[in-house]
Amino acid sequence: MVLDAAMALVVLSLTALGFLRGFIKEVFGIAGMVVAVAVTASYSDYFAEAYGMRVHSEILAGILSGVTVFIGVMTCVVLVNGVVVRLLSPLRHNALDKAAGSIVGIAKGLVIAYCAFFVMETFLYAFAPRSAEDDAEVMLPTWFSNTYSYNFFSAASEYMGSIIPELAYDRIGVVALVVYNTPMGFLAGFFVPIYEFAFIAQQGLTQYELEGLSKGLSALLVKIGAELVKYEYWGLLDFAYSIAKNNKGHYCMMYIRADPAAMDEFRRRVRLNEDVLRFLCLKVDKGGRKDGGKGESSGGAHSPLVYLKRPYFRKSRSCPLAQCPDEDVDYKNRALLSKFVSEYGRILPSRITSVSSRKQKLLARAVKRASVRGLGKAGEIAKVRPGYARYLLADGKAVRATKDNIALLEQRLSLIEEENNKKLAEAEGVAKSLGSERLIIVRQSSDDGKLFGSVTVRDVSKLLCDLGYDVQPRCVSFGEAIKRTGEYEINVELHADLVATLRLHVVRNESEAERVRLGIAKSEDQAAAVAEEPGTAEAERAEEVAAAEQQDSSLVDGHDADGAAGDVDRGVGASGVSDEEEMPSA
Repeated sequence: MVLDAAMALVVLSLTALGFLRGFIKEVFGIAGMVVAVAVTASYSDYFAEAYGMRVHSEILAGILSGVTVFIGVMTCVVLVNGVVVRLLSPLRHNALDKAAGSIVGIAKGLVIAYCAFFVMETFLYAFAPRSAEDDAEVMLPTWFSNTYSYNFFSAASEYMGSIIPELAYDRIGVVALVVYNTPMGFLAGFFVPIYEFAFIAQQGLTQYELEGLSKGLSALLVKIGAELVKYEYWGLLDFAYSIAKNNKGHYCMMYIRADPAAMDEFRRRVRLNEDVLRFLCLKVDKGGRKDGGKGESSGGAHSPLVYLKRPYFRKSRSCPLAQCPDEDVDYKNRALLSKFVSEYGRILPSRITSVSSRKQKLLARAVKRASVRGLGKAGEIAKVRPGYARYLLADGKAVRATKDNIALLEQRLSLIEEENNKKLAEAEGVAKSLGSERLIIVRQSSDDGKLFGSVTVRDVSKLLCDLGYDVQPRCVSFGEAIKRTGEYEINVELHADLVATLRLHVVRNESEAERVRLGIAKSEDQAAAVAEEPGTAEAERAEEVAAAEQQDSSLVDGHDADGAAGDVDRGVGASGVSDEEEMPSA
C-alpha cells in the first residue's frame, strides 16, 4: 500500500503541476529537458580533464563534468523557454491550455513512476537469493509483488512487448533493457564493474580451435553469472622472449561485466586451461584503468602483457634527486640511498622511484660506493622483512635485536670501533702504495683512438690483483665509460670511509705503454728536482752573499793601507802641509 500511495502521489503531483503550468510551458519544459539530456550524454566528458587535475577520483571527475554540462545547458534552455513562453502568453490562460497541460502532467507522471518502479524492481531482483528453478516473482518480496502498481506496470510492459517487436522479451529482459539503455545504466555501472581480460593462446591453435576456446570461455562466463560485453581478436603477434616454447601467440581481449567473486572464479578456471599461455585482468571504469594488480598466468613466468589502457588522468611526477648536484650523488648519505634500494640491496627501477635516466646512473654509482647497501654498518640495528631476516640469520650476517644481543653489542662497540680503525689504517697504507703504481692497460683500438670494446671494472680489478692488491670489481668505479684511449681517473674503495683516486692510462700497444712509462718517470724526476730546487738555490745564494761580504771587507782594508803609504811618500804630516813648503821660510 505504501508503494501504491507513493506512485499515486507522484502522478497527482505532476498532474497538478501540469494544470498550473499549462500545455505550452509543459511542452517546452519537456523539450528543454530532452535537449539537455541529449547534450549531456554527448559531451559529458567535456570538462573531465579539467576536473581530473583537481580531484583524484576519475569517477567523481566524470560526474562533476556531466553535472556541469547539464546545468549549463539547462540554464540556456530555461532562458530560451522563458522568452518563448512570454511571447506566447496570450494563449496560455484559457481552459484548453490548462486541460492539455493536465494531460501532459499525467503522462509525465506515469512515465516517471514507470521508470522508478522498474529500477526498484531491478535492484530487488539483483539482491534477492537466486535459484535457477525460481521464477522472478518468487524472488521478489511480497510487499512489492502484491501491490497494484506491480500489476499495472507488469501489464503495461507486456503490452509494450506485444506491440513493439524489439521489446518482445520477458519482463526481466525489459527491465534490463530499460536500465542499461537509459541514463540509469550509468548508475548500474557502480554496482556491476566491468573488467578487461586479455589472454594469449598458444600459436599452434587453428582459427577453428581458437573460436572454440573463446566460445568455451563465453559459456563459462554465463555459467558463473557474468556477462561478455565484447570480444576482440588482436592477431598472431611475436613475443619478446619465448614462452613455453612458443615464439608467437594469439592475442585476444574480452570485456566482461561481473562481480568480483565471479571474476575470481573465472581467473581460476582460465589458469587451469593449458591453451592459455598468459592472461591479464584489469578492472576499468569510464575514465580508464581503475585497479588491476599483477598479471595472472597459467605458468610461472611474469606476464609479457603491459597496461591494456592508458590511464585517462596521469599525475606528473618530478625526479626526487633533482636537487642533487649534477656531477654526483652523495654515497655517504645512507638515509637518502635507502629510499631507492630494496631490502635485498638492489636498486629500485625508475618506473617506481620516478628517478630520471641520468640520475639513475649516478644513483647506481653512489649505491655501489656506499658502505651499507640498504641496511647499515656493522653494529647498527636495521628493520627488515621476515624473509630477508631469515636469509641474514642463516648466513651469519646478522643476529636478532633482542635485549641480550643489544647489551652484548654495546659491550663490543669499542672492539668494533678499534677493528674499524685498524682496517682504515691498513687501507690508508694501501692507498699510499697505490699512489706510486703506474696503471696502464693495452687495448686494441682504431686510428682515432676508439676502443674495440671498453675497459670494465673487472679489467681494472684484474690489473690491480696482478700488481699484488686484493681489490674486488665492486670496489672499482669510473667517472665515465672508458671507450677511448687516453688518461682517466678511477675510484677504488678501500674502506667505507676511504676512496683512493688513481690515474689509468689506456693505450693501443706496448710501444705507447713504454712511452707512457717513460713520460711518467720523467715527470716524477722533474717533480723531484723541483722539490729539491728551493734548498739548493738558497745555499748558493748564501754562498754568494758571503763571498760578496768578504770581498767588500778586503777592499776596505786595502784602501786604508794604500792611503797611509801615499801620505808618507808625499811627506804629508799631521798638519797637512808638506816639508817642501816649510823649507823656504826657514
